[in-house]
Amino acid sequence: MKIARLQEESVELGIAMYRESSVCVGSGFIFRNIAHCQQRVADSDTIRCIEEEREALLVFKQGLAVDESGRLSSWGGENDKRNCCEWRGLYCSQTGHVEGLDLSDYNNFGESPIPEFIGSLSKLSYLSLSYAQFAGPIPHQLGNLSSLQFLDLSGNDNLFSVGNLDWLSHLSSLRYLNLSVIDLSKSNGWFQVVKKLPFLTDLKLNGCNLPPISPSSPSDDVNSTTFLASLDLSHNNIGSAIYSWLFNISSNLVDLVLDSNHLQGLLPDAFGHMISLSRFSLKSNDLEGVIPKSLGSMSSLLTLDLSSNKFIGSVPEFTRFSPLKDLRLGENHLNGTITKSIGHMSELERLDLHGNSLQGVIYEDFFLNLTKLKDLDLSHNSLALEFSNDWVPPFHLSSALLASCKMGPHFPKWLRTQEFIAVLDISNAEISDTIPDWFWDIYRNFVHFNISHNQIKGNLPDFSSFTRFSFAGVDFSSNHLEGPLLSLPSCISYIDLSGNKFSGPISFICSVCVPGVSHLDLSSF
Repeated sequence: MKIARLQEESVELGIAMYRESSVCVGSGFIFRNIAHCQQRVADSDTIRCIEEEREALLVFKQGLAVDESGRLSSWGGENDKRNCCEWRGLYCSQTGHVEGLDLSDYNNFGESPIPEFIGSLSKLSYLSLSYAQFAGPIPHQLGNLSSLQFLDLSGNDNLFSVGNLDWLSHLSSLRYLNLSVIDLSKSNGWFQVVKKLPFLTDLKLNGCNLPPISPSSPSDDVNSTTFLASLDLSHNNIGSAIYSWLFNISSNLVDLVLDSNHLQGLLPDAFGHMISLSRFSLKSNDLEGVIPKSLGSMSSLLTLDLSSNKFIGSVPEFTRFSPLKDLRLGENHLNGTITKSIGHMSELERLDLHGNSLQGVIYEDFFLNLTKLKDLDLSHNSLALEFSNDWVPPFHLSSALLASCKMGPHFPKWLRTQEFIAVLDISNAEISDTIPDWFWDIYRNFVHFNISHNQIKGNLPDFSSFTRFSFAGVDFSSNHLEGPLLSLPSCISYIDLSGNKFSGPISFICSVCVPGVSHLDLSSF
């Protein structure tokens, strides 16, 4: 069916809905007033749908690209399906008019353009067409939706703006705006438009190819929204001119994400005054210098991600961050030792310091209070882990990335208490021991396992009996393993056994789930 025909029939459906109440459009393609319709789900014993609306809905279904999941299998013209109020995803009023159409788990419009007729539904308060595979230009008619409070067009990476976003300036009631991954590269005035939406609380423009922001005078921000609580402008090129605006509207911000924006230079101390922030992420930029001590004043912070920058100096003392759960400082140029203050953050669940130049010895008392720790990444530094043989960690890790941390010569016995680890990397750890039998008895939940570049001796077990293993990848390379290879875990994708001393036949390869293997290295036996 031509898209014009689909739009024409959908207009009829929209008009019919308007007779009964205000409506809105929800996830995928929903005509729904969220609070109202959820209380008025059809009662199939007493409510019969309106015939012209049923016909319009069937035309609407016919115009959709696919229905692979059978989402609309209950929609039909058969006698047992004539009451559209019983169709899945529909909401009817007590008089039989369709008030809501919820296709939130469907979302495939086959790269059709967004129908312009949506702009005529002037009472809409909620419009979400996210991840629905729409394509083409964003229709400027959306600017007619003056009552709109929620707008989400995200996930349609073939949508684009043909110019500026002036149509947005008419949406003065907007609270939530998400245009992530839509191409806005030609929208040079985007910043001037969105910052003057007076009631905006959530703004997400992730991966939109946004043009850089031009510096503005303080007077330009007089009418800026003061309600903004969540801001995600990651994966763009906005530049540091955004700083002055952020500091002017910072009192309500709780979520700030500016990843991958080519931000350069020193991190301003003024960020430390954003005491309401619970999430602060600036990863993958070109920020340099020391991490400001003023960040220690951000007492509400739960997540801090400054990874993949060029910060220097030592790891700051974040002892004031009592609620901090997620600390990521990996892939910087930090040096010096790690102080015991890290261990004072008793709420910490993730600690990532990998890829720096940190050195020194870490003892077990560093982790004394980290009872909630789940993910630990200290890899690729110059650290030594010295734990007693009988140490029982206070935490239970899901991932332990400890590559290049000196842990040998014995195989680390504390791992015996970490039976929930899914990802373990103890490569290049100066271990010259045999893998103990208890290791294979405990670790049956691995997704990735790497013990490469050690001096580990002994034989590998017969993996054919390890039916509970769920390996995605294993790396045993560059060790002193020997003996026959009896089998490997089934349906594994990455296998590296190179640089060992195995012997005997390799007929086990025939039992490996070959279609799933992307890497198999048996060289230098």
